[in-house]
Amino acid sequence: MQMSRLFIVLCCFALIACEEKKPAAPQVVESAAGSGTINGTERIGWDQPAADAAELAKIHYVMYVDGTRTALDNVSCVTAPTTTSPIVAFACATGLPPLTPGAHTLELATFVDKGGARESVRSAPLHVTVARPATQAPPDGKR
Repeated sequence: MQMSRLFIVLCCFALIACEEKKPAAPQVVESAAGSGTINGTERIGWDQPAADAAELAKIHYVMYVDGTRTALDNVSCVTAPTTTSPIVAFACATGLPPLTPGAHTLELATFVDKGGARESVRSAPLHVTVARPATQAPPDGKR
């Protein structure tokens, strides 16, 4: 019994040691309320850790909307103020992918392509509700 537990622990350490380095996951902090109502045209922002601008340039971004993966284009990142840490935090932002009215769970992830995509773990989920667009009055003002 003791020997089998030791074997399992050693196997776990071996797997961890052999794993290739994945990009750092985006650091997203959910609001204190836990969810929010949006109109779907907002931008989302996050802090992206990277060693330097060269490493940052190799990172690509995806958003999972209710579990469905969508590539994020037009992501812009700038250097954010940091401490003396060797890891730099870059403030990144992009527009949201198209969202239908209703409740959604959003998660960000990063990936690099080194002979096959290596994807980070997903960020903490953001729970949002997309408001239905207000109905427009007919041209004559009658409803």
